[in-house]
Amino acid sequence: MKQYVVGITLIALSFWGCDRRATQPARGIYVNHAPIITQLTANTPAVDPNVGVTILCQATDSDADVIGFSETYSSPGITFSNPSVNDSLTQAIASWSGSSQPGLHDLIIAVSDNDLMDLDTVQVLIYLSAPTLSVRVLSNTQTQLSWNDTTSLADSMRIERKTEVTEYVQVGVADASLGYYVDSDLTPLTKYYYRLAAWNQFSYSNYSDVVAAYTAVMPDSGLFAWYPLNGDAADSSNFGHNGSLLGAEPIQDRFGNAGQALNFNGQGARVELPPQVVQLPSFTLVAWINWSDNITGNQPILHAWNGQGGYLTLTPKAPPHFKFTICDGPVTEALQALPPLTLSEWTLVAVRINNGQGTLYRNAIPVYVGAMNISPEQAAGTGLWLGGNPNSGIYFMGSMDDVRIYNRALEDNEIELLYHEGGWQI
Repeated sequence: MKQYVVGITLIALSFWGCDRRATQPARGIYVNHAPIITQLTANTPAVDPNVGVTILCQATDSDADVIGFSETYSSPGITFSNPSVNDSLTQAIASWSGSSQPGLHDLIIAVSDNDLMDLDTVQVLIYLSAPTLSVRVLSNTQTQLSWNDTTSLADSMRIERKTEVTEYVQVGVADASLGYYVDSDLTPLTKYYYRLAAWNQFSYSNYSDVVAAYTAVMPDSGLFAWYPLNGDAADSSNFGHNGSLLGAEPIQDRFGNAGQALNFNGQGARVELPPQVVQLPSFTLVAWINWSDNITGNQPILHAWNGQGGYLTLTPKAPPHFKFTICDGPVTEALQALPPLTLSEWTLVAVRINNGQGTLYRNAIPVYVGAMNISPEQAAGTGLWLGGNPNSGIYFMGSMDDVRIYNRALEDNEIELLYHEGGWQI
């Protein structure tokens, strides 16, 4: 163990391994009227480097002499801020420089009445610096934690995990130099919280900041277009089906993140998309919407048409239904359910069409299943918009986020994964 020795008198003094005993350094004569330290504690016995610790010292003197410190002596890495002492309570603040090594240190404190002195020792544990932590989801049952040990003094990282209904437990210990840890055998569709602390043979750190992960990997097979709508109409799939903003403006998303969704004013604001995005024999449309006006009916969440009388449209309210309609010109088919969508509430809507059957979803729950013999490729081809139908002049009023279009029929559990994306409603 490394010892730091701090002696405090009218002149700079240092002591090594001294017992708590009244002494007279100048004359070497023991007297009975020396000041007596009656209490010595460290208010913050474990501190980060560069933070500081408060030393509380209480001393008495039977002669009622004034007990005090003047200039102070500092061991390397420790500095006292000119404390003053009387015969009651004293506070001294020690500031630790970055050169102070983590570990348990003995501080020997002296009080003096200008003639005699008393010594006592207090122990201070200096923490390792807390590491920074990040997490990513590898699969529905695995996460990977990564950390940055800025001081390179840690030997190991102790990882702790909790859920919404459990307390933190240690789940692993990893070599600090490795930089990562894989947590396996997790429960799918579960939100996990992680923290870790750095350790070496002398000390340990405070916990890192808490990070969270939701064990769900979003389906990407067949993803033909994905519009996160993070203030723009860029396609985040691999197909480059970028759209164009026409009056829609950034707004906070369902998690409260500013600028990560788009707002539609009901008066012409829309996003224009490439028509081929829905020219598919089978498809699944999934979108988050927050509808804010139920006065006007048939407001399009998505609308496409083929220029020859064919169209498809999804609306929160085609009085009185939440409804998806598709038409190839002479024939019209629909999927519809009661009630219409709830106002001012984020809702996941989805439509799946495959092999002559259509399914309408609200928050990942099928609300209508029926025959649908017209395919999207028969109804679309000339124009495609989010939030509007320029032909009718009717526009959507509210917000949209994370619009996905797949060129296949998603399974019910895949739509449920999309509903819980980011830990929503866990």
